[in-house]
Amino acid sequence: MNAEDVARLNRNRAAAFRVFRFLGAILGIILLGGTFIFYRKLDEDTKKKESWIVSPVVDEDSVVEIGYVQGLRREIHFWEHSRDVMWWVKVPATNKVYSCGWQSGYSGFDKDDGVRLIHNRNEPDGGFIVGLHDKEQGHSAAVWVVDVDDLYDLLPENDN
Repeated sequence: MNAEDVARLNRNRAAAFRVFRFLGAILGIILLGGTFIFYRKLDEDTKKKESWIVSPVVDEDSVVEIGYVQGLRREIHFWEHSRDVMWWVKVPATNKVYSCGWQSGYSGFDKDDGVRLIHNRNEPDGGFIVGLHDKEQGHSAAVWVVDVDDLYDLLPENDN
């Protein structure tokens, strides 16, 4: 291998390096743009659901209980561009825990926040969580409410 071959090899390597660097930059821009668009759509969906004004409704079948958020889980569904929030509300007076899936309204309740839980006394159904203290006071969310003890009974394999 002479000096001319070495010089040609170095030029080819430099050209290949420039091409790969250019392709890497394009791929990075595409990934960053896609991430930006994804989070923008996710925020739009969340803000849309949070902007719905949720006025709690109490009727003769409703129960109003005071409790606190014992636990929570927030999930992002990438393909649907949506966010799910699940709260577990503990009611100390009855020692029951309710699983509450966020549908609309305020989604900022955190662990240990005091809440008023409004739900149907007879069956799993829609209900409401209303904040009691601090920045959550007066904020409300529409939720699906299920007694955690009843979840076992709702599973298909327990239909005896």
